[in-house]
Amino acid sequence: MDGGFWQAGGLSAEDSRERLTYYRAVFPGALLALLIPLLIQRAAPYMTPYDSFAVPVMLAVFGVLSALVWLRLSLHLVEPLLLASVNLFLVLRLAFTLAAPQVTSPSAELGVTLPWMMLALFANAWIWLGRPGLLLNVGTVFAMSLCVLAWWPAALPSPERQHLSLTLVQLLLASATVVTGQLVIARRHASLTLETRRARRDADLDSLTTLPNRRALTEQLNLRSARPGGLLAVALIDVDHFKAVNDQYGHARGDDVLKSVGLSLRGQLGNRGVVGRYGGEEFLCLLDVRDEQEARRLCEGLRLRVSAQPLHGVPVTISVGLALCESPVHPLPVLEAADAAMYRAKAQGRNCVQLTVMLRPSPDGTPAQPEGRWRPEGAGSPLN
Repeated sequence: MDGGFWQAGGLSAEDSRERLTYYRAVFPGALLALLIPLLIQRAAPYMTPYDSFAVPVMLAVFGVLSALVWLRLSLHLVEPLLLASVNLFLVLRLAFTLAAPQVTSPSAELGVTLPWMMLALFANAWIWLGRPGLLLNVGTVFAMSLCVLAWWPAALPSPERQHLSLTLVQLLLASATVVTGQLVIARRHASLTLETRRARRDADLDSLTTLPNRRALTEQLNLRSARPGGLLAVALIDVDHFKAVNDQYGHARGDDVLKSVGLSLRGQLGNRGVVGRYGGEEFLCLLDVRDEQEARRLCEGLRLRVSAQPLHGVPVTISVGLALCESPVHPLPVLEAADAAMYRAKAQGRNCVQLTVMLRPSPDGTPAQPEGRWRPEGAGSPLN
């Protein structure tokens, strides 16, 4: 069975806010629905001993829940308390109806309990999608079945008990139908969720190298460039003389080389950033570094890793353009600076790393340096 089936359906922040708004509107009505029977009970007692004890308890529970939904607490706290209290109340009421001698007409009391029990099962399935709601309903139906089995008459029952037995069987069959339908819907939902996750994953991955593609890299670049007080380090990498590799060894070998370059970059980078295929023979690295020196060492390590040995019998080197800037910053100029640094590396003979440190504008919006938006460092000399 697929693991996605057992995952609870997640709620977005907007969905959670909408549910809290719904609970804030509904709970006052629920409190009133519990309070009115108690007022009638005081004027003219009519409740069973169980109801006269349990309804005030439920009133207190719903009062607490009504307060909690206004405290902006997580639904992971409010909804379990709500569902557990309702299901426990109904299961215990069924047990009391079947076992207590004070109940003179169990069939009539069961007629009152049955529709509320079905509503509770539907509420469990609606509020808790996936595994939690299914397990709660299975537990509730199991508890109901235990109550029925404990009560079930061994001898031939009277006509009234025959009617009650038939009603109980109908209750269990209806409950089992709800659980079965919930199971089918949950499996279908899990299948669709898995397909959606796979489609999103495929949309974010390059089909050749299985690295993040340009779309995914752009999203990551936008996120990183918006972080306040950080250092945005972008390295644009180009495989040297790749057209000659395709011409001499064929496109199949060229594809193998690109895959191996991607694996080498990802293996060397590890958890110190994100690397993906930006397009053609270009790769983009978003580095997690603290300063310029660390960024230099990391890019030099990437260059040495790729050129350490031939890939599929082909000697391979890379040219790396590195751009650094404090964030938040617009990502496009940083990417352009990395691209310019990479072309400087090509002009300097390839198989080297070139760096551009971008200068932030002054507070009045004028450039900090008349020469331009960034200052190249080490231009004309590869890093050693």
